[in-house]
Amino acid sequence: MKETFVFSVKKNTRRVEVSNHWKYCVGSGQAKLAMRSDYARQLKFIHDELGIERVRFHGIFDDDMQAIMSMADMMPMPGAEKFQNYNFFNIFAAYDNVLAAGMKPWVELSFMPSTIAKRKKKVTVNAEGMKTMPAKDDDWVKLVQAFIRAAIHRYGRNEVITWNFEVWNEPNMFTFFAGTMEDYFHLYEITAKAVKEVEPALLVGGPASATGDWIAEFIDFCEQRKLPLDFISTHNYPGDGIGEAFAMKDLFSNVVGGMKQLRSKKAGTALDGIRLIMEDKTETTVLAKGQMYDNTKKVSQIVAGRYPIYYTEWNCNAILTSPSNDSKKVACFQVKSIDEMEGNVTGSSIWAFSDIFDEFMIVPEEFSGGFGLLTIHGIPKPQFYALKLLSDAGSRKISGTDRGAGMSECSIVPD
Repeated sequence: MKETFVFSVKKNTRRVEVSNHWKYCVGSGQAKLAMRSDYARQLKFIHDELGIERVRFHGIFDDDMQAIMSMADMMPMPGAEKFQNYNFFNIFAAYDNVLAAGMKPWVELSFMPSTIAKRKKKVTVNAEGMKTMPAKDDDWVKLVQAFIRAAIHRYGRNEVITWNFEVWNEPNMFTFFAGTMEDYFHLYEITAKAVKEVEPALLVGGPASATGDWIAEFIDFCEQRKLPLDFISTHNYPGDGIGEAFAMKDLFSNVVGGMKQLRSKKAGTALDGIRLIMEDKTETTVLAKGQMYDNTKKVSQIVAGRYPIYYTEWNCNAILTSPSNDSKKVACFQVKSIDEMEGNVTGSSIWAFSDIFDEFMIVPEEFSGGFGLLTIHGIPKPQFYALKLLSDAGSRKISGTDRGAGMSECSIVPD
């Protein structure tokens, strides 16, 4: 007779159903990557092995996706800018790969095409989108509506109404948005109205903020103005070393210290240099326990059951090239955090599924500390195997009483 094994916990235990919120979605890099064949193969592997349902990526409106182009982009001569067209060919090539993998796209409406941007300020180093407001609201509204109409025409209304439309990415981070909270709220208002005007059944939400910020203000703004709001989204990385959640003095200190080391060290790879600038705090600091529980609980209390809550990015830290990303540390963090987030979130999206990722560059080293569950050539990391164990375990668990304070001691015995 085949034996099955369960955790038997010594105190106040019960069998409970779990939501497997982490299977709702997974993150990746820029939209342009989703047109690659190796990306598509890895994405299907992740879906088939882990059962993850959706994938989220940045920059569907970045210039390299060519969603809106003018004659001036090819021939910069007087009057050429008046001749322009929409072209969603590249976006739909990416979405075709997502759907072929058995998944759905989580639609992040970002970033601003330079053709209609108020200012030419790029998002990160290797992204081709602008992080500014549109020069004219109407230009952005027309682009969003044309895109949605084209998506419905291509994939059908019944499919597209199952997607989520999220307005922007981390507008409270200067790296992704050159504007105020009020600017973002205005951008959300015109975007949400534009989405619903085309198809009222589409799901639209935000603010996609970092660290659970702006949630209360955002909900108040939407409710006071009776704006469409179908879900709340936010992000969290407890080990974020890019300035300890906006502590600019720490960021400045890291950069200055790293620049000194760059000058003093011998030549090396780009990875060697980046690691001098971007300090991985998980390698030098013991993170406080329960940070994902605390953050998701705080947001859950603010939302108070009024809207679904999606953590559309989360992981141990937001440091690309972090050695921890290739180790069992992050795998253990993910398993513990998935349990801690249970009950506080509707769905979540671990960042990210693959090291095919180029906000700066695609780092050629196989184990480069990328965010991925898989390396650039698809080798599974400890993160992947931890999630595989969770996936194979099903949707029931033995639960103790102190989720936020840490797991109870347990032993494995025959069921």
